This record gives sequence, structure tokens and C-alpha cells, in this order.
Amino acid sequence: MSFKVNFNMDDIEKAVRKQAEQAIKDGKADITTEIECTNCKKEFEIVAKEGMVKCPHCNEEINISLNIEYNN
Repeated sequence: MSFKVNFNMDDIEKAVRKQAEQAIKDGKADITTEIECTNCKKEFEIVAKEGMVKCPHCNEEINISLNIEYNN
């Protein structure tokens, strides 16, 4: 038995990007990044995810929001 499947690649790509973006924002993608503390200006590494993090140098709480861009 054979059958034909029709799908839209743009829709699939959008769905995959949406799931990837949510995984990154939730911290499930195992991605790290360096940020600079807004208070003491020292850099430190965090897991890339949205939410509050505390600077290990001065204990300042920093709200992280991610703007994810895709490069083709």
C-alpha cells in the first residue's frame, strides 16, 4: 500500500522554531551565555532561560528576558 502525504514546509518550520524557542526560554536547551551584572558590572555565566538570576558577585537579582533570532 502506498499513499501520498501533503504538507507545508513553512508550517513545519514555524512549529519547530516555536518549540525550540520555548525550550530555550524554559532553560531546557542546555545553552549557556555570559551576562554583565547591571549593578557591579562583572560578567558571569548563566543557563540561557527567562526569569530571575542572582549575580554571584554582588547578589543583585537580574530579570532575564530572551529575544531569540534565527539566522538562515
